[in-house]
Amino acid sequence: MSIAYERAIEGTRKQYWRDGKLIGETVNPSDALLMFLLTKSDPNRFGSQADRLPMFPDPAGDARAAIPRLIGALGDVDLPADGLTTGDA
Repeated sequence: MSIAYERAIEGTRKQYWRDGKLIGETVNPSDALLMFLLTKSDPNRFGSQADRLPMFPDPAGDARAAIPRLIGALGDVDLPADGLTTGDA
């Protein structure tokens, strides 16, 4: 991750050569890469409005929390049971 930040801030170097001699060099930081990294690391500060929507509850977490209550509500039912026949086994 630090390499990505280094590339975004310090940039990439591009060298210009002519007749086998180095005649120039430019350094190009990447604003787009920096914004991408900042958005992913802290969406509430740097993200778009869509990234700031309130989090929806976790349905799996809600289901896990409800299991003890639901198990406690289980009980026996007084219904006659059908007997097994030889074809059922």
